[in-house]
Amino acid sequence: MPKLRFFDTYSKSKCFLDKLTRYVVKLCKCRDWFMPGGDQGIPVCDYQTSDACMWPAWEYFQDNKLDKCPVACESVEFSAQLSYARYPANTFADQLLSKNRNLTGTVQENRQYLRDNLLELKIYYESLTFADVRQVPSYDLYSLLGDVGGQIGLFLGASLLTLVEYLDLCAMVLFTKYKYRNK
Repeated sequence: MPKLRFFDTYSKSKCFLDKLTRYVVKLCKCRDWFMPGGDQGIPVCDYQTSDACMWPAWEYFQDNKLDKCPVACESVEFSAQLSYARYPANTFADQLLSKNRNLTGTVQENRQYLRDNLLELKIYYESLTFADVRQVPSYDLYSLLGDVGGQIGLFLGASLLTLVEYLDLCAMVLFTKYKYRNK
């Protein structure tokens, strides 16, 4: 895997962004606002530099496929999803309030107190499945050797057969000449 300048871990998308950032910084001496490099003191391009240098450089980079980023050998990705709701719901808040006699406010104030001070956090996998994606060459060394061997065998077989046919022809000609000469 190529060594990334702006990221510690490798992924194809990080590699693309890393190489794009390097390319733009090399040509324009600045970067777009979302590109890494701010911690290294690389300034963000102003509008004129973006229009005159960064966008054309970016377009050239993409059109000429200058990233050359291979797929990661192994990667683990987790997608995060956020879901939230009002907690606790009124009926559950009423159950909590009936068990907790220490709160002295009105029902509405106590419900609000619970909402401000209680939190339910659930962290879980969205799905227990995983995808095993493998990248294999469609034409490997063994296939190449088999095809080359087959072609060589075909050509050698054809040329050997042709040689035998010429020898047979010469033998027939000599046999016929010898037969008619002795008559």
